[in-house]
Amino acid sequence: MTAQDLRTPQERTRYSFAVVFSVLVWIVLAVSLIGAVYGLFIAGFILCAHALLIAHLTGNGVRLGPQQLPQLWRRVEAASHKLGLAQPPETYVIQSGGVLNAFATRLASRRFVVICSDLLDACELRNPSLDLAEPPPTELDFILAHEIGHIACNHLTWLLLPARLVPLLGAAYSRACEYTCDACGHAVAGNLEVSARALAILAGGPVVAQRIDLEAFAAQRGMASGFWAGVYELNASHPYLPKRVAALLERERPGWAPMPQRNLLSYPLAPLFGFGAGGGGAALAVVAVIGILAAIAIPQFVKFQERAKAAQAAVHDREKHIEDEQRRMDLGLEPPATAEDSAAKTDQWFEGDTFKWRLKLPGPQWRAVPTAVARQQNALVDRWMTRPDIDAHLLVIGEAAGKTTIDSLTEAVLTNGKASSDSFEILEQKPFAFASGAGRLLHTRGKMKDLEIEYYYGLVLAHDQAFQIVAFTSKDKFSTVQAELQAAIASFEVK
Repeated sequence: MTAQDLRTPQERTRYSFAVVFSVLVWIVLAVSLIGAVYGLFIAGFILCAHALLIAHLTGNGVRLGPQQLPQLWRRVEAASHKLGLAQPPETYVIQSGGVLNAFATRLASRRFVVICSDLLDACELRNPSLDLAEPPPTELDFILAHEIGHIACNHLTWLLLPARLVPLLGAAYSRACEYTCDACGHAVAGNLEVSARALAILAGGPVVAQRIDLEAFAAQRGMASGFWAGVYELNASHPYLPKRVAALLERERPGWAPMPQRNLLSYPLAPLFGFGAGGGGAALAVVAVIGILAAIAIPQFVKFQERAKAAQAAVHDREKHIEDEQRRMDLGLEPPATAEDSAAKTDQWFEGDTFKWRLKLPGPQWRAVPTAVARQQNALVDRWMTRPDIDAHLLVIGEAAGKTTIDSLTEAVLTNGKASSDSFEILEQKPFAFASGAGRLLHTRGKMKDLEIEYYYGLVLAHDQAFQIVAFTSKDKFSTVQAELQAAIASFEVK
């Protein structure tokens, strides 16, 4: 049986909640630039502080090994093997000034178990046989296996750091891990009294631990049902020691030591009093720091987004300007109008080259394409105008009318439109009043190379001549320039 098999149902359930919450937090930090910066800063600070702690422990402690306290090292190896670890963790003994404690920790891929010398002395005081080559299982085996259980069950993973900082959830998961590691210690010690008295040493010291009644000590767990006891424990990283002893007794004698129910009022009020509990104060402080950082970061993040959008818009405008200028140069257009001459150009007339006609300029943004350039694009074009900022075009085609009628001209235009488009639809066709007389206005749409283009065709017959005033741009820009195009077409007159 490995340590993973000894995980309690409570730990498995709380682990699932902790994983879901932590993964969501990591995702939010990863996709948020500000969150990622703060996350890296906090993680770096914690990592550096932890690295300094490890440096203190390994620099001042006594590292166990085949040549250093070999009897104790063999216990570490045996417990590690039984709990499913391929390699035992680095184990140190360090002087702690009277503290009875042991703990497991990690730094990157290195795993450590640290035993305070006073706890080791307390276990040796109860078991002077520790120096024997093959001593029987003792409280020290329980303590070593408990800490090794944290490593074997992967309780030290950084993945769950966000969940461990959350009041109630982090402490609840930590307490569940302690029950699991007590089960690991008991599996290695193999004796209920040895396991229970190992916890009793932490409660009353080595001398008292030899004399106390373990069942009476476990019965003290009933005090945990009180309001203040519940508030404290809900914020603590470790369960009360009598409850831990009772859990061991319950494991050996199911139904003998059921856990007491906490006062329900403890749950909503526990986070408010977290400063008074061993594990909750730190968590609450971290939450407060995160809250302060969020209060600073969120407004700055909003400003950053606004600046980024403004910068992106400026870049887009600049790129569009360069693109328009390049198109203007390619077509040989006149330079853009200045603010001073824009109003004057609005009332100017645009005149034919081969045929005698004119129409009013649609607006100050429109530019004339040189005739030679225009006829390279379409040999039938008399004159061509363009509005580069939205890639809109207006051109006039003239020809001798002969026996052409307005119906035959309309049919020819529609036939040509269908032939030159991947898809073609007639949106509207209607009689239209031009300055030179009656004609027809066609409104169509076609697709060319995945680009939808919308057209106006103004068809006019005058003085034995047939004219097409063709205006077009992309479908999404057509509504922007539609009124200008209609006004320009309506102004068309033949001299």
